[in-house]
Formats: sequence, C-alpha cells, structure tokens
Amino acid sequence: MIENLYQRKSRHLKEVWQLTKDLGDAIGNDDKVVMQMILSQRGKELEKIAQVDEQIQQILDQFNDAQLKEAKKLIDRHTKKMMRTWSETVELDRRLNSRLAGKDSFYSDSTQTGPPL
Repeated sequence: MIENLYQRKSRHLKEVWQLTKDLGDAIGNDDKVVMQMILSQRGKELEKIAQVDEQIQQILDQFNDAQLKEAKKLIDRHTKKMMRTWSETVELDRRLNSRLAGKDSFYSDSTQTGPPL
C-alpha cells in the first residue's frame, strides 16, 4: 500500500516538474492566460501530493516498530529519487519567479526553499 502511494506521489511530483517547465515556455511567450492555467494545474498537483502525504502518515501511524523499520527502507529509496526531481523543480521555479517578480520574488528571502515536499 505504501509503495503504491509513493509511486502516486512520484507521478504527481513529475507532473509538477513538467508543468513548471511548461510555465517557463509560457513566460517566454508572454502568454498570461496559459501561465494562469498552468499555475492552477500545478497547484492542484501540489494539493494531490499533500493528500498522498496525509494518507501515508495515516498508514504509518498504525504500524508497529517492525513495520516502521521495513517501511523506512522503502521511504528512503523513494525519497532519494523524489528529492532529485524536487530540487530541480524548485531551482527552475526560483529562476522563473525571479524573472517574473524581480526583487518581489518569493525567493528573494534566502530562507525560502519552495513548498515542503
């Protein structure tokens, strides 16, 4: 069950990456309508990731120590893969946001690293 949830989370995360790349294209074309549509879609994908995280946590809360130990191996394996995609997404988002907002960018505060994964 956890494996399936992590696979679903990974798919949503890859979709966020693709939408962020598409957002860059829309910014390059100065297509505000498409930008808004992509931002909306990306927000929905981020919400889906949060929902999956809640489901994972609910399952983990019911595990005993032995089950948690086994689940940790799976979580570590998936997390490493997802962190690579997430880091690339945040870096692209940082560049796009700075390009659009300049000094008013969300990332102008150096403590901001993007939404939590």
